[in-house]
Amino acid sequence: MNTNSGAAAEIADSHVVGTAGFSWSASTALKGVAVLLMVFHHCYGFPQWFVSPDLIPSVLGGVTRACAGHAKICVAIFAFLTGWAYYRHKDKSLGYTLRKIVGLMADFAVILFFVMLIACLFCGYKLSCFNILSEFLPFSDLHRLVLFSWYIGFYVIMMCLLPFLESTCQVKNVWCRIVLWLAAGICLVFSTAILNIPHLTVWFPCAVSGYACSRLCLFEKVCSYWQRRSCAAVTAIVFFLLAGVTSILSGGFFEYFLPGHHYSSGVITVPLICCGWILLLPAIERLKLTGALMQLGKHSLNIWLLHSVFFSSVTRALFQPVAYAVDSPLYVLPFVVGSCYLASLGIKPLQNAFRGFILRRLEGL
Repeated sequence: MNTNSGAAAEIADSHVVGTAGFSWSASTALKGVAVLLMVFHHCYGFPQWFVSPDLIPSVLGGVTRACAGHAKICVAIFAFLTGWAYYRHKDKSLGYTLRKIVGLMADFAVILFFVMLIACLFCGYKLSCFNILSEFLPFSDLHRLVLFSWYIGFYVIMMCLLPFLESTCQVKNVWCRIVLWLAAGICLVFSTAILNIPHLTVWFPCAVSGYACSRLCLFEKVCSYWQRRSCAAVTAIVFFLLAGVTSILSGGFFEYFLPGHHYSSGVITVPLICCGWILLLPAIERLKLTGALMQLGKHSLNIWLLHSVFFSSVTRALFQPVAYAVDSPLYVLPFVVGSCYLASLGIKPLQNAFRGFILRRLEGL
């Protein structure tokens, strides 16, 4: 099945309630893992994106490309964590939803300005009002500079649908709730088919899964049981293996009742991954990896957007020869992730200032 991939990171939010089962730091570190999977997925999953056959990695094929294909689970992880964080957040008002959307769009605008500046100065890109609008508008199909910005539009719709999910969960009659969910699901599938927004039906069920796991305290119930025993690490590996087998057997997707329409198997595999992650976290902390993964998680939005320059038809001729100068994933992946992370460190203060300015203006209305 043909769907775009990428991942979106949430803006760190101190009002998300952490739990003993799945804390804010644990979820942020998991985002760090997800952004590594995302970069691997893009660097080794799409030979058609290379500007020259000479740059195509020698390992691109067979097992490597298959693993890169399954690394698309990164999208499901980010969507799942969005649903999980939404339920954990103290404020579920429409104002909160609007602030999240505006904040993300403000961060995206700064990244887009930065990428446009590089494209204009070094790649012969011509600015026009049409180009600026087509690149910035979240539902545009003409994103050439930031290829993975399709997730911006998906995030906007996702954050608009989660309050509806929250409100239906407040309905006391169980059968009414079920009817509402079924009706909403049918409307979602048919409306996205008519409007040609396949990403919504593919990945939004993962957000619903995250919301449900958070609401049911699934991780607290499951992981606390195994954490009291001495086999937590072995159990974590079992969870990861179950997630891997499910992903392989399903091909990464399940089919809806409407033929040709699929949703990510991440609705099942990501909760399994999260359980394994929680149980394995003490071992990861002993290896002193948690801090680095949290840093990547905090900057995952920027890394996700910035690494588009390596694959955009406008900028890839400039960046790909440097990124693939050494034919080894041990060079390519650290270079792409590291360069985007360093760029993010410089851009982050501008994003914070611009986002703060926009949100203050919004509150003043």
